[in-house]
Amino acid sequence: MKTRDFALLLFVSSLFGAAFLFIRIATPSFGPFVLMDARVLLSAAVLALYATVIGHRFAFKRRRKEWLILGTLNAALPFPLIAYAELHITASLAAILIATMPLFTSLAAALMLKETLTPKKIGGILLGLLGVGVLSGLGPLDITPATVLAILASLASACSYALAGVYAKRVFADTPVLTVTTGSMLSAGLVLLPVALATPPAVAPSSSAILALVGLSLLSTVIAFVGFFRLIRTVGPTATSTAAYLIPLFGTLWGALFLAEPVNSGMFLALLVILASIALTTDLRLMGTGKRFLPKRSAIRLRG
Repeated sequence: MKTRDFALLLFVSSLFGAAFLFIRIATPSFGPFVLMDARVLLSAAVLALYATVIGHRFAFKRRRKEWLILGTLNAALPFPLIAYAELHITASLAAILIATMPLFTSLAAALMLKETLTPKKIGGILLGLLGVGVLSGLGPLDITPATVLAILASLASACSYALAGVYAKRVFADTPVLTVTTGSMLSAGLVLLPVALATPPAVAPSSSAILALVGLSLLSTVIAFVGFFRLIRTVGPTATSTAAYLIPLFGTLWGALFLAEPVNSGMFLALLVILASIALTTDLRLMGTGKRFLPKRSAIRLRG
């Protein structure tokens, strides 16, 4: 991974981490489905406007089925799941649970891209599940049916993101990044629209919730996903999924700074276990003179 790609990975991770802050603020006012449908439709509108300004042409009439699948996996399914989860757990915990995405990506890449699932990777996956168990037992939350469902919803969203990344690499490898991002958001908006119309908010959203929606749409969706899909094309889905290393760190930081969310040693222990599992799963090693984690070149298999 080049320095430029790593810098983009860091920037994208910070924006994805901020999404948990915005969701935590906005979901109680909008509700999960209305918030997320507004998010993807606003994002698609901004992207379409930008495409018009720069003279970019879309080609959405082809592969309509594929666009719907990508939009569902990348947004229509995981976005409401995360919003629901954050009604019952903190933004910090939700961000840490999303860190399991590379584990699911390894499984999906093995099935869909025929990448090798070695004993080392299998061990990493099992260690990641242990990390989730540590987080559930030692994190700052009471174990209730609602919190268990919230944890499962967060894990399901991580799995959906993983499938979306692998699917995008397999089906849309030669499609412009702007087209992929806009198409996935627009498709997700169409999928979510009927449910959103059926579940309107009981009262008018607060001004802070509206501002959070704008930040969620422009920063954590438009800019973040353009960078995300660009990384998928340049370094592949497995390497790109290592953004999940940094998302929980930024998610915990933003939650502690702006929402005064509690942070305890159990959370950091769980995060370390999960990150260690991802290091095994994605074959990370220390490279060069710096002390940063980067994926081995041999672990990245590009297609197309």
